[in-house]
Amino acid sequence: MTVEDLASALKNAVDRGENLERAAASLINAGYNSQEVSAAMQMVLRMSSSQQGKTALNPLPLQTSTPVQLIQRPQIQQQNSFAKLPRRGFKQKIKSKGLVVASIAVVSLLILLLAGILFAILVG
Repeated sequence: MTVEDLASALKNAVDRGENLERAAASLINAGYNSQEVSAAMQMVLRMSSSQQGKTALNPLPLQTSTPVQLIQRPQIQQQNSFAKLPRRGFKQKIKSKGLVVASIAVVSLLILLLAGILFAILVG
């Protein structure tokens, strides 16, 4: 995100009633570069001071006696997600099970046919 985009995001937050410093801290906590956020804050301040007839933003300075606490994001270990996936898809499994059932049916019919032939030879 460019400094202009960050300034636009800060201005939108201030227009909704958010404190400029809190909006900047939110962007920093979200992972944006603190120097770029600071430059965007200065840009918003310049824009607000150059506009006449509007109220000032009354921002707090970026560095105050109470430091902004950054939220630590948990580290996510990348895993090979393909290792957990089955090798065959659902449709392929159904097809292979269908082939097994069909094969069993064919073998059963052949056994019955041979049994019938043997029975006819032995009886006849």
